[in-house]
Amino acid sequence: MKRLVLPRELWIGFAIFLAFTACDFNNPWDYSVPAQIEFTIAGGFVGIHTETRIDETGHAQLTQYHLQKYVIQYQLTQSQLDNLKLAFDRANFLTLKNKYPQKYPIVDGEGPISISYTVDGATKTVVIEPGAEPPQRVGTLLEELYRVNEIILENPDAGTLLIDRTYTIKVWPFSDSIKLGDHSEGRIYFNNTDLYRQIFDFLNQFAQQSSLDDMVFWEGDSLFTLRLEREGPTFEDNIGSYVQVGGLPVRFWPAEFGFALSDIPETGRILEAPVYHLVRRLLMEYQAYPQLFIFDELKEEGKAVSLALLSGRPE
Repeated sequence: MKRLVLPRELWIGFAIFLAFTACDFNNPWDYSVPAQIEFTIAGGFVGIHTETRIDETGHAQLTQYHLQKYVIQYQLTQSQLDNLKLAFDRANFLTLKNKYPQKYPIVDGEGPISISYTVDGATKTVVIEPGAEPPQRVGTLLEELYRVNEIILENPDAGTLLIDRTYTIKVWPFSDSIKLGDHSEGRIYFNNTDLYRQIFDFLNQFAQQSSLDDMVFWEGDSLFTLRLEREGPTFEDNIGSYVQVGGLPVRFWPAEFGFALSDIPETGRILEAPVYHLVRRLLMEYQAYPQLFIFDELKEEGKAVSLALLSGRPE
């Protein structure tokens, strides 16, 4: 019999529970019978725990725990619900072994996959440990379960916009001699001259305070992130070393969204589906990282922020 070694990405903390009602283990599946489906993706090194419940009508509620609880409501189409049930039929779920044990070691604290099928209080449970080699039909079933979760996460009824990180804006004081724009996505190497000593001393004062990573430097119509690669504490130690330069466009938050960045509370701002998808499209079009927007004014000691957009409402 052909065996499947599950793709590693499917093992990032999967723990799945499914419950169907109004069916009989001793009879073939009747797809006209309403069914309830529940499954959970838990644990793993990313620390995200997801619970999904789908009722008889195909209404889904996905709850995701990642520092906080976020809930998504979604209505599966009849076709999506039928495809999920069909995946169980093709897996011949009731004939699977109760347990597929580990065959090779797994790191990152990944947990087992547990799939349960419940009928009138009777439950069939299949446990698949990390590093197991279950049959191909199990992998196909898991792929369909994962696909359903992706559909829900990609089409939430609402989302939450958070300020992920705040940066202080500094005017680049050496533009007359060394333009950051001439070195965007490149490096400025230190040579043994007074100009480069001044640049090193200017940046080193922030690096010593561990604040350089919380700054962006303004020059013309761009902002720049700078990373100082130090070989030692003094300028002489760093002759031949460099500053890594990353360029970002100056971007202001669009007024069309109807709120300012200052209106986002610490817990995040809930965006209903239409606005959520507009904001998501904006953030996806802006490929640079970090995704920075001017928080208040473009000025010395002003603020720029990076944003995080999560699926679901906080609870």
